[in-house]
Amino acid sequence: MQIQAQEIPGPAGRLEALLTVPALRNPSRAAVVCHPHPLFGGTLHNKVVFHVTRALAGLGWAVLR
Repeated sequence: MQIQAQEIPGPAGRLEALLTVPALRNPSRAAVVCHPHPLFGGTLHNKVVFHVTRALAGLGWAVLR
């Protein structure tokens, strides 16, 4: 499993993202996992988001969080 830092430019500023690519290089599925709102304590490294990402990547999915 490989994790790559990504930056997505937008009109209100950049978005930080992490792309998790499973061990097999050609995943057949992909998912976008979003964290809770930052004003309410949500972060990219939220425990639930992390575990969902790890589970999907373990099933061979590419995941952008």
